[in-house]
Amino acid sequence: MQKKFTFPVTCIIMFLTGAPLGAIIRKGGIGHPTIAAITIFIIYYTLLTITQNKVEKAEICPWIGAWIPNFIFFPVSIWMTYKTAMDDFYIQ
Repeated sequence: MQKKFTFPVTCIIMFLTGAPLGAIIRKGGIGHPTIAAITIFIIYYTLLTITQNKVEKAEICPWIGAWIPNFIFFPVSIWMTYKTAMDDFYIQ
């Protein structure tokens, strides 16, 4: 049931992560932002899979298991958006 609420929030978080990476393309080419985006997605998907498995084994609460990836990536996405807005975010 929690997935109904977490996936829309995940879309917002991924937007807040992807928009800064898209803004970097004009500064440094397409290679670094693409690698960063794929890495972020793989980390998110791995974390989501790990927490889902722990919920299915009843090791953690379903509510917490569904929201952990969002709780971890939300501050990261806000930081990336802030750094891009201040024109201070570069991947080198």
